[in-house]
Amino acid sequence: MFFVSTISIDPTQKTQIGIAVPSNGLAKMFQKLLGGLFSKQEESETFTAASMIDQIGKALQAEGINDIVRLIEDGTDYYLDRHGTYKDLESTINRFNNEKRPAKDGLFETVSLIVEHQDEFFKPLIQIDIKRRHEVGEHPITVTVCGLFKELTNDAPTAYNVRSLMDPIFNSQEEYSSYVENSQRRFNDFNSNFEKQLRKYIEVDDIKTDNMQYIVRPFDAVKDKPKLGECSEGPPIFHGYWGFLESMNYTLNWSTLAHENEIHISDCNLVDETGRPLAIVGSIGFTAGVSDIFDPGTPFDIATGTWPERTGMSAYSSLVYCN
Repeated sequence: MFFVSTISIDPTQKTQIGIAVPSNGLAKMFQKLLGGLFSKQEESETFTAASMIDQIGKALQAEGINDIVRLIEDGTDYYLDRHGTYKDLESTINRFNNEKRPAKDGLFETVSLIVEHQDEFFKPLIQIDIKRRHEVGEHPITVTVCGLFKELTNDAPTAYNVRSLMDPIFNSQEEYSSYVENSQRRFNDFNSNFEKQLRKYIEVDDIKTDNMQYIVRPFDAVKDKPKLGECSEGPPIFHGYWGFLESMNYTLNWSTLAHENEIHISDCNLVDETGRPLAIVGSIGFTAGVSDIFDPGTPFDIATGTWPERTGMSAYSSLVYCN
């Protein structure tokens, strides 16, 4: 299991509303012929890439986050940390701002900033996406916070060692529920503190937050030295950034231990070991041990249509496969 929080931000800035220009040539022709009558409107932000990155950088540093993983402008890498360099956030942002402020008034289409952090309980990866042009009413800034359980990521290179750390969590339903609830509360506290820093350095009109729990359900049984794959479709921690896939080995054992100990699962998203969506589990949920959903001996691959049978599951278990 790991947690993901999505924070969308609408900063207090003047915007310009105009007609969205289609990228397709035929669509452009029809737009011209119809005078834009049925064209979609879009909103353009007036802030520059340098100014917004500077404000976000100050909020991150105020929260004690100093390690940058990646900085992308308009699809091109400005910075990518391939070796786990420490405390490189401030110097990278300063260099970016000095280079971008004089050029084209800092105009941009998209900017993404990815940073990493460790606190007492979590190893978070944070991705901040900024769009200059967007649909009217859509928030231009999206912050995705992924939280791995720190105590399960350290000094556990093999599946055996990982399981020895995890076994106490799955001793009973009560211990499992208590661990997940306490972890979620701490993760919410982390995000709440981070949101306060964002509000301090960025004037905002609106902030919306959504929280979700994720469980990794591997294709098949986990080997002694498990390895997760990379996938751009999944949450940012599956994007192959330095040190994160190795820290996620514990997530491969979560569904197996839930199955073996008949743990009741609810309110979460299931993904495979590359982060691709498998299923959504609703509030009613299901008991893992009474079906093949979490059985490590049963293949589960959406791409090939290999789905476990729901044998033993209630018709009201609120599990929906992703197509």
